[in-house]
Amino acid sequence: MQLLKNILLIMIFLSSVSHGQDAVTTRFRTVFEQSGYISTADYNQTMAWFKELADTYPEAEMHTFGKSPQGRDLNYLVVSKEKNFTPSAARRSGKPVVMIVNGIHSGEIEGKDACMILLWEILVRRKRKLLWTMRYS
Repeated sequence: MQLLKNILLIMIFLSSVSHGQDAVTTRFRTVFEQSGYISTADYNQTMAWFKELADTYPEAEMHTFGKSPQGRDLNYLVVSKEKNFTPSAARRSGKPVVMIVNGIHSGEIEGKDACMILLWEILVRRKRKLLWTMRYS
């Protein structure tokens, strides 16, 4: 839990010093950021944000793997410079695969906001080094 808090603080810092006011920056500001870091997006807002990110950036692709007990889609987002969006393509790339799961429990939602800000840094601000400099040894 402390690690998530530290990541969130770093992401807030990166977000606060890097956000300009261009149209793309404004379009991808999260509910968390817009609220002054006191509110979080609900399910529909979150899914719309990730879908728009995937629709805008070719390095991101959103998929569904089932339904929740409430009948909502269970979605996941894959981000890959080389567009390795399937498990077999990811395996062939030789790069590590990092799976981040968040938003499982309603009281533990800060990881979702941190991941949204991290993806903003990687895709919108083009800080690709944060994502694909890792390689297997």
